[in-house]
Amino acid sequence: MQLHSSVKYILFCLFALSATVAPLPAQNSIDPSQVQVQFSFQPNIVEPGQFTTLALAFVHEIRGVNQSLRPPGRIDIPQVAGLKIDPMAYSTSRETSFNSLTGQRTVLTITYPYRVSAQSPGFYTISPFVIEYMGTTFNVAGASLEVIDTSNNSQAESVIMELIMPQERVYVGETVKAT
Repeated sequence: MQLHSSVKYILFCLFALSATVAPLPAQNSIDPSQVQVQFSFQPNIVEPGQFTTLALAFVHEIRGVNQSLRPPGRIDIPQVAGLKIDPMAYSTSRETSFNSLTGQRTVLTITYPYRVSAQSPGFYTISPFVIEYMGTTFNVAGASLEVIDTSNNSQAESVIMELIMPQERVYVGETVKAT
């Protein structure tokens, strides 16, 4: 009889645990209809040898609480003859809002930047391509970069810019607004 009550107790505990433990959602499952893909050069006109940034961004709209994603550490993009394209570390930003009717809404942006330079003047285009991101296939629109040589242009004007920072000290990885 002792064995019988022990078995009942074990079965009761297993049943109680199974009723209280919810299955964990997949960490890297995304709804493709809730993701926008952005791909562009900033700036898109440079001089030979000058660096520009090419950004591949995935903008996720997430509804609900405790949604977390683990993006891949690196995404390779097509190479273009004449351009030197070097990947940099990806970054994330998160904006959360709450509406009493629709609940919590989070916009998560994961950006993969690339440092790009060209040594020769010309018009460079990365054609549209398909990429797999977190188990889902996305079509990425192309991006164009114009490299102009202003050294022979006698009408070229000098531009002086002043960058005003809201604080004196800025730390690596810190986001600041500058004007």
